[in-house]
Amino acid sequence: MPTSSSPNLDKRRDLAAWSALFVLVMGLHTHVISQPFTKMDDVRFILENPQITKPTSQPLMDLIMTPGIGYIVPVTSNVEAALFWLGGGAPWPFHLVGLLLHALMAALTYSLARRLACSPLAAFLAASLFAVHPITVEPFAWATGLKDLLMANFALAATLMVLRAFRCSQESNEKSVRVWLTLAVTATLLSVLSKPTGALVPLAWAGYLVQVRRRGEVVPPVFCRAITLLVLVSLVITAASFHMHSELLDTDAAIGSGGAHFFMALGHQTQHLLWPLDLLPRYAVNRLAGYSDPHVYFGMCVLLLVVAVVWFARRRAEVLFALALAVCGYLPVSNLLPFARMVADSYLYLPLSTSLVAVAVWLKELPWPRLRKGFALVAFALVAVLGWLGHDQSQRWASAVALWYPAIDASDDPQWQHYPWMMMAEGLQFAGEFERSVSAWEQTFTRAYVPSYLDSFAFAQVSAGNFDEAECLMIEDVHFGGHPPVSKYNLGVLYLMKIDRAPRYPGYGIEPLWWVGSEVEARRLKLEPLLASRLGPRLDQLVAAWGKHEPPPPWEFRSCASLHVTKSDARP
Repeated sequence: MPTSSSPNLDKRRDLAAWSALFVLVMGLHTHVISQPFTKMDDVRFILENPQITKPTSQPLMDLIMTPGIGYIVPVTSNVEAALFWLGGGAPWPFHLVGLLLHALMAALTYSLARRLACSPLAAFLAASLFAVHPITVEPFAWATGLKDLLMANFALAATLMVLRAFRCSQESNEKSVRVWLTLAVTATLLSVLSKPTGALVPLAWAGYLVQVRRRGEVVPPVFCRAITLLVLVSLVITAASFHMHSELLDTDAAIGSGGAHFFMALGHQTQHLLWPLDLLPRYAVNRLAGYSDPHVYFGMCVLLLVVAVVWFARRRAEVLFALALAVCGYLPVSNLLPFARMVADSYLYLPLSTSLVAVAVWLKELPWPRLRKGFALVAFALVAVLGWLGHDQSQRWASAVALWYPAIDASDDPQWQHYPWMMMAEGLQFAGEFERSVSAWEQTFTRAYVPSYLDSFAFAQVSAGNFDEAECLMIEDVHFGGHPPVSKYNLGVLYLMKIDRAPRYPGYGIEPLWWVGSEVEARRLKLEPLLASRLGPRLDQLVAAWGKHEPPPPWEFRSCASLHVTKSDARP
């Protein structure tokens, strides 16, 4: 524990450091507050999730088990519901709270380093590097990332409470020990119920207490009981999330886990951490590449390096403790078990914080003052460079094009080429930029024919006023989209909404519109009264416009002009 001949001076230094970290975070990223929601996950898990938008009308078990989010995160869902209510559905409360939580995480990082006997300067530099690193941007610039911020803050706060309880036990203050351990248990449960990936953090505490006991210090039995209870409860919650919610184990994750996937993910994550110039919201990672991916061998080298560091630091309990926190924060998303996203910036949020603390604790033990000063100068330079990169990274979350356009050259994998364009198209459509969305959809289908998104392409054409092309795409969707009932319904509604528009392909619209009418008559579908009243007259118009008694010829694949646009890498 840090000692000082002037406790008041230490408190003033700590307060100054916390204030400086707050100013640093807000100075770099205040613009995030005014940024919009993103189409990626924000719509599905927040804006269209009744557990967030209408929590009072939801069953109690849904509010506890949160099936609309994908795993058991009632703390996150309730915070998001409160923020949704506070802003009337606007994104600014999510981004504001996200920024404040990031600043708080930086302050907790500083406090943990100080508690593990770092000097104020070393602790401040570690916290500053965490605060500005571009890889920490995703959780606070993306409203859906709130779960990572809550989990990490509660986990680090609980860690500090455990350390405080241990300090009180050394002072024989049993009452304070119980109070701080109770708070630590509460914070840990809040962490796991914010995101289950915080479940292993208590194992790091157990390892630290074992190390402390080996060097002759007394560890009261109450710590063992509390930590054992926390580990068991946390693992139960995590197991329930894993087995009860399919979102944690989607189609991609079901391809496999462990072995090569563990090393592949570790290699990718370390590359992004050390070279944060090409950070993306999604990464083109080929799970099937196996040991042919060089990232696997890079991941092996990283693991060997971690093992070597642990070996050399085996007698330094504080360094090992910080490293253990990093490992326990990363293991749940390391792909030892199947996980929905193989690689993500947010996975390194808590591990980065505690890894920097480990480095700061190790550096304080260097015997050469000049070398320590050299490391400090390098850290100041890194803060400046990473701060600039982090500022640029957070600005990219303001628009779909800025966010996804850098990803178009991320991989030569044919299965990836269309994906950034598709995400740009959806994002632009969500933002109301329909002409640009149409352009992005055209480039999507130029690179890959994605039948399940024909309807989205058609809706963008409708919103852009291109009704003839929308009609063509909807007919294409009826024949090749894979969901004929939905496709027929969409086409029928288009005909009924634009009753005065002459149909471009009347022969192909007769059967879908007749089907809509029969489903409405059988009460299997509902239409607005105005649209329902147009069914008969519009069907007569289509029959008259077709003017033939035989059905139209089979619809040819890729018959629409917007599916034959020249390939281009120009921004939409």
